Amino acid sequence: MPKMTDAVRQKAEGFHADLNASLKAIRENADLTREGRQRQIAASYLRAKQGLDQLRQEFMDGAVHDAKIHSKDIFGAACAIGADAISVRDAADRASRLTDADEALGLLQMADENGDEVLARAVAQQSYRAAKQATFGDEGWTSVLGEYLGSRPEVAAKLSELESAQANDLETNFRNEGVFFLGPPSEISQFSESALAGIATQEVSA
Repeated sequence: MPKMTDAVRQKAEGFHADLNASLKAIRENADLTREGRQRQIAASYLRAKQGLDQLRQEFMDGAVHDAKIHSKDIFGAACAIGADAISVRDAADRASRLTDADEALGLLQMADENGDEVLARAVAQQSYRAAKQATFGDEGWTSVLGEYLGSRPEVAAKLSELESAQANDLETNFRNEGVFFLGPPSEISQFSESALAGIATQEVSA
C-alpha cells in the first residue's frame, strides 16, 4: 500500500468522528426503544463504513495509477526517445508475448545491437513485471532486467529509488489499514453486514 496522504487521513478521520458523534447522540436518546436504537446505530455504522470503503478504493486506484506513471518514468517515456505511437504499441505487443526469459534476453540484446530503444524498453518492462511474479529460484527474468540496467545507470538509480520506497511502504501497511478499518459498535457486533443492512432499513417504532 502506498504512503498515506494527509488529505486521505483527514477524510477517514472525518468518517470516524461523524460515526462517534452519531453513536453518542443515539445512546443518549432515552426515547428510543432497543430496536430503534439498534436500527439507527446500524444505519450510522453502515454509512460510515461505506464511506471508508469507497475512500480506500479511491486511494488504492490512485496508487495503481501512480505505479504506472513511475514505470513509464523509470523505463523511459516514449516521447523522450523519439518513438511514434505505432512503434511503441508494436514493441509493447511483441514484449507482452514473451513467456521465456532466454527469449527475452535474446530480444533485448538484438534491440540493443540495433539501437532500438523502444523495443529494449518494452522488453525491460515485461521482464520487470515477470520478475515480480517469478517463483523462488527462477532468476531468469531478473537477469534480463539486469542486462538492461547494466548499460543504463540512470534507469537503475530510478528503479532502486522506487524499490526502496516500496519497501518502506510495506512498513506502513498496518497503520494505513487501521485508518480505513471500522469495527461495528457493541450493540450490533453480533450481526453480519448483510443482516445489518436489513436492520438499518426495517420499520420499527422509535
